[in-house]
Amino acid sequence: MVQWTQDLKIRWSSVLCASSIFNLMGPKFFQIDNLRFELGMVLFLYGAILRERASEILTADLVQSATLYRKAAGVYDHLANKVLPSLQPALAQERIPEATLSICSIMSLICLAEAQVSIFIVISL
Repeated sequence: MVQWTQDLKIRWSSVLCASSIFNLMGPKFFQIDNLRFELGMVLFLYGAILRERASEILTADLVQSATLYRKAAGVYDHLANKVLPSLQPALAQERIPEATLSICSIMSLICLAEAQVSIFIVISL
C-alpha cells in the first residue's frame, strides 16, 4: 500500500476562499500527500451534497429534508472529531478551509439548525 501512495499527487482548490482579488489568477491549489486528507475532502464534499439535496427537496418533503440535513451534520461532525484531528500537525500554515476543525464543526451546527427549521415547519403545518 505504501508503494502505491508514496507518489500521490492530488490537488484541491477551495470553494471557501478566493485565490486572489477578483480571481484573476485562477484558483489556488492545495496539495497534501496523504490519503486521510483525501478522505476528509471527499467527506466534506459528501456533506455538502447531502445539504444541497436537503435544500432542494425542502418544499416537497420536509421530513426527508430534515433527515438529509441531520445526515450532513453527522458527516461534518465525524470530520471534525475523527478524521481531521490526526491531520492537523501535517497541514501547512496556509491550509484549505475545508480541512479545519472549526469549519467542519460550524457546518455541522448549521445543518442541525436547518434540520430543526424543517421539523418546526412540519409541526406548524
